Amino acid sequence: ALITFPCNTEYTSSCNIICGEGFYIEGDPGKMEWIQTCALTAEEDVDWTEGKKCIDYNECENNTHQCEHTCHNTQGGYYCSCDNGYRLNDTYFCEYIDECA
Repeated sequence: ALITFPCNTEYTSSCNIICGEGFYIEGDPGKMEWIQTCALTAEEDVDWTEGKKCIDYNECENNTHQCEHTCHNTQGGYYCSCDNGYRLNDTYFCEYIDECA
């Protein structure tokens, strides 16, 4: 979920944090990539990411899921479940279980 390219002024002039699908840059919801320009006098022990990291985007809390009944958040995604008396008929939608049929 997290790919980092640390500063190394010998090879690059910036460091990147790229979050995978379902994650975002901490403190900046909706943003999946952060780039910081490195100083030419960069020292190896400097944290050029400024403590930035990837955070799970909670589709359930943010109501961006497609679940018909209940949404369950997971790291990088979510899954759906149905109320009693129903079952999932695909990834998102529930169908009534006719126990009399």
